[in-house]
Amino acid sequence: MTAAPSLHARDGERTSNATLRDRVSTTWRRGRGSRALPLLAALLLPIPFLLVAHQLYFWDIGPFDSPRWAVNSDRSFIEIFGYLQLAAAVVLLLLLWARHRRGLFAGSWAVVLAVVVLDDSLRLHERGGAALVDRGAVPSGLGLPAQALGELAVWAALGVAIVILLALVYRASDPADRFDSRWLAGLMLLLVFFGVGVDVAHEVVEELTDNSVVDLLVTFVEAGGELAAMSTLLVFVVHMSRRSTSRSSTS
Repeated sequence: MTAAPSLHARDGERTSNATLRDRVSTTWRRGRGSRALPLLAALLLPIPFLLVAHQLYFWDIGPFDSPRWAVNSDRSFIEIFGYLQLAAAVVLLLLLWARHRRGLFAGSWAVVLAVVVLDDSLRLHERGGAALVDRGAVPSGLGLPAQALGELAVWAALGVAIVILLALVYRASDPADRFDSRWLAGLMLLLVFFGVGVDVAHEVVEELTDNSVVDLLVTFVEAGGELAAMSTLLVFVVHMSRRSTSRSSTS
């Protein structure tokens, strides 16, 4: 039988959980104080409109005749909106690195977000996946389309490099930067879930069924979730920037 955890271990776990709750609560209060939540609401507000516009384009209604209203088309309006938000986050992180001496922490996250923007805008993982398929480097019979497996392989390679970079910087960072890094990592995982996980699931759905309603729902979840994650990430970087500026002015 497995021994029951000691009283000391349980107390330590409670203390750790309480500390985590306190930190999350503090971040939430600071976010309200720095007007981060109104900014988040303003950035999330266009998402339902853009998703409705996607369907209006396919119904050929009114001014929604440009293919850029389709959320799954190249250089769509919702895609460009997301790129602009991540690009703004990159600029703010670079300013943190240059002005407030947050060095490796801000610089490394700027690099990571820049890689995400370049990959998404230039379709690097899709091109890389197609190249792997053309060369016969993707195994068959794993229950996923070959293109989806190729894209996952490219993203896995990028992910390993990113994780190694962030892990090295995390070890060299102070507690405040580590706390912010954990938040950014969580938001990045949310973005990857929608941008990679749901995207691959969408390809599987398209292989398994031609039901237009199911396809539309998955499209909305993928596009809306990805943009919402980008918006939340930008808002957190704005919150970090304002907090660092206020600390510099009071020191």
